[in-house]
Amino acid sequence: MTIKYDAREAEQVAVSPMEPRGYHLQISDFDEPVLLVPPIGRDCRYLMMQVYQSSIRYTITAAAAPSNPAADFGFRLIATDFNVLIAVWAGAQVRVIEEKPGAILEYQWLE
Repeated sequence: MTIKYDAREAEQVAVSPMEPRGYHLQISDFDEPVLLVPPIGRDCRYLMMQVYQSSIRYTITAAAAPSNPAADFGFRLIATDFNVLIAVWAGAQVRVIEEKPGAILEYQWLE
């Protein structure tokens, strides 16, 4: 598969296909930080997330120095945003929390 990365250029870049690992999951009612864990035994390089109803905050840290998001701290994913694709590394920890009650988070680990 190839895509053009600049309409003014004829150059193209190869895109590695991503494959889902585990299941498409949904969580709600997470007023405390929740650790998103990749499927056991899977080498996941990406995490796709989308949120509905209310915004969330998330942090990405190393296991040795975890950082919890809070309602006013962390990367913000707004309910009206498109899904986001986050590159992760082996041992990375992604934690999420809702800014206000009512957020619904859907996510999928990818390789």
